[in-house]
Amino acid sequence: IEAAAVALGRRHEVVGVLPHFEDSLEAAVTVAETLGVAWADPVDLRRFRNKSALKAHLRAVPGGPRINATAAVRTRQEIRAARETGPFDRFVLKPNDGMSNSRIGFFDGDVTDDQLDTYLVSSGGGLLVMEEFLDGAEYCVNGQVDEHGVVTTLSVYRTHHTAANGRTQLAERFELVRHDSPLFGQLADYASAVLTAARLRRSPFHMEVMVDGDGPCLIEVGARLGGVSMAFDVGVAHGGAVDAFELAVQHYLGRPSQRPVQPDWSAYDARSLRIVCGISDEDVRAASWDGIREVEEMPEFVHWISRPRA
Repeated sequence: IEAAAVALGRRHEVVGVLPHFEDSLEAAVTVAETLGVAWADPVDLRRFRNKSALKAHLRAVPGGPRINATAAVRTRQEIRAARETGPFDRFVLKPNDGMSNSRIGFFDGDVTDDQLDTYLVSSGGGLLVMEEFLDGAEYCVNGQVDEHGVVTTLSVYRTHHTAANGRTQLAERFELVRHDSPLFGQLADYASAVLTAARLRRSPFHMEVMVDGDGPCLIEVGARLGGVSMAFDVGVAHGGAVDAFELAVQHYLGRPSQRPVQPDWSAYDARSLRIVCGISDEDVRAASWDGIREVEEMPEFVHWISRPRA
């Protein structure tokens, strides 16, 4: 990657590097660092692709945000040892550099060696993060951090799950949380505390937070724009007053803002925005689709995330 960056630098005047996807962040940081155009401290940015290291860093910040217990593990024996020393009666296992809520395992106190071994094979190997299970309502928080570390939350969604295909935590839909609700302010304050402790600068963010009887607690956070349409829908929610892509690019490139960030919270609260995730219980090849045009003609239809196609 460093060699590719040097070659790019010879051919082009590179003014910035934009990590468009979770899995591109580390490579983008390396390219930007090599060419001297990193938008934030590379050490702080790389931590966002290391779940265990990020939560360990956040826990170590004096007066920092609430963070659940975690352990970095690779084997069944290490999982068993961690359970003896931490609050892991119920726990979650996931790849330490994972993304898109994939290859996640949920376990309780009755977990067997066979269950752990089956998961370890399906995880693809490598370092895993073992996390204390959080039980509550799940939310997504999206926004932007400026060059001074000031955090602006632009949207909050409630995540609704369903059980299907042998899993219990599949995202079924996301529903916008009103700005005038106390919950929005609580989640925005928590997101600001997490990102301040993480030392993030000049970056958009997408954060998943669980709220239980003790308040908000971080599930994961990405130094990137929100997925599943959330970045596009910032503009929809605010009636066009904010463009999340424009805002992110200006900060990635260190350019002066073309317009002040002035979210239209009246427009935001006047809309009931919902993202719907389709779930199939069959592995099939689609030869034709019915009803696409009818859906697109509905007055409340905004856009497809992935338009059905044969």
